[in-house]
Amino acid sequence: MYNALHDAAYRRVWDKEMVESREVCVIDSNNDIGYYQVKTPSPMRNRDFVTQRSWRHDNSQYMIMNHSVYHKKEPPRKNIIRGTSYYTGYVMEVIGPQATRFTYISQSNPGGKIPAWLVNKLFTVVAPKVIQKMVKACRVYEVWKKNNNPEYMPWLWPDQICTNLIDWNDVLSNANVETASSCSEEPEDIQVDWNDVLSNANVETASSCSEEPEDIQVGDITDDIITDT
Repeated sequence: MYNALHDAAYRRVWDKEMVESREVCVIDSNNDIGYYQVKTPSPMRNRDFVTQRSWRHDNSQYMIMNHSVYHKKEPPRKNIIRGTSYYTGYVMEVIGPQATRFTYISQSNPGGKIPAWLVNKLFTVVAPKVIQKMVKACRVYEVWKKNNNPEYMPWLWPDQICTNLIDWNDVLSNANVETASSCSEEPEDIQVDWNDVLSNANVETASSCSEEPEDIQVGDITDDIITDT
């Protein structure tokens, strides 16, 4: 499961919502910065994320986590809304000879004009489906990998890393990159009835809303989430 979720080539096989994904640069053997764009239902615009990803594994626990950062080479794009990941990832714990506990964590903001209460409720529908898709993909990963560069696993063998090392001059402490208004909002001429969206998702309406956590600063490169072992 850990290898399947790491393998960028395999993600292109099972993640049909992914439009584009790539590694921007490497920080060290347990951290990199990457770009990911995901399809969203019409009439909403696609979302993209630039994140620092961190990972670690031992005999019984495997972790892959990310949070958003700002990078000069990946400014917001026209007609794509830049989302924010505050803390997103997976924890896999071996609990038996043939058993693994899989935990999916996501504290994020898709940006745009989607109400926070709707984001929260839709996630209760989306998250289980995402997990089911991941588990299904992981079960057949070994078969796929045998015929697709089976020895290439840079997340396990750092000497295989070929992406450029980070240039700290490219890392920004805030989003002081050029942005157009079209990069951050849904088109003004599109009227979306969010109650219809919620009804189509077959979930109940709630008044809860999410706020940015006060103790997390988006854009900070950190090495305290996961470090080399």
